[in-house]
Amino acid sequence: MAKNLLTPQMINTLRKEYGKINFVDPELPAYQKLTSFLDKMTQDQLKQLADAKIKFVSVLARNRIK
Repeated sequence: MAKNLLTPQMINTLRKEYGKINFVDPELPAYQKLTSFLDKMTQDQLKQLADAKIKFVSVLARNRIK
């Protein structure tokens, strides 16, 4: 099993919190923080997020998987 995977609790928290958001403006600092956060993740972590069906996050994670 890969190291440093996200826990189910972390994924559920992300799903719950991002589920409240209806619009993401790529010009805002919050979007920049999210993309910076994703850029630092391992491929295994990105795969977890891509498969987790988290609003906005899963699409961005999928875009970073090589």
